Amino acid sequence: MDNPQICKPPLNAVLAAFAALAMLLMSMASHAAPVRLAQATIPGLIGEWSLRWEGSQDNYTGTLTVVRRAGDNLYMGTLVLRPGKGGVVTQDVRVSSSGSELRIEGSNPRVTGRSNSSWDPDRFFVVKEGTRMEGYSLDAAGRRGPRIVFTKLD
Repeated sequence: MDNPQICKPPLNAVLAAFAALAMLLMSMASHAAPVRLAQATIPGLIGEWSLRWEGSQDNYTGTLTVVRRAGDNLYMGTLVLRPGKGGVVTQDVRVSSSGSELRIEGSNPRVTGRSNSSWDPDRFFVVKEGTRMEGYSLDAAGRRGPRIVFTKLD
């Protein structure tokens, strides 16, 4: 039973209304200010850290010095390694975070005091808890070092 008092608009009028609404929403979105996430920091990261590393090829000691924040979840610094087999390796580092894990990536390694001066940049994946960071290393050949521990010095 049809109710003669209910008016049904033609289908093309409904489609035209939806199209107009879509155009309005797209226009509003194109003029909206870009969304900017709050800048994230890693509390207590800047400073000097001692390290003890059980690598895939040797054991190492040294220091990580994080000197400045370079952006959201990104810090820059220097890593100095002293391999158990002798010599010193200095690298520039970038420290970035993803969730609770920090990624420490070396670049531009400089080797002194060793007959073999070839050295691939190092990578470490650690979790920071207060004044301690602990995790593992992964070298360019995909070999995983079982453990690295950083302890805050200052």
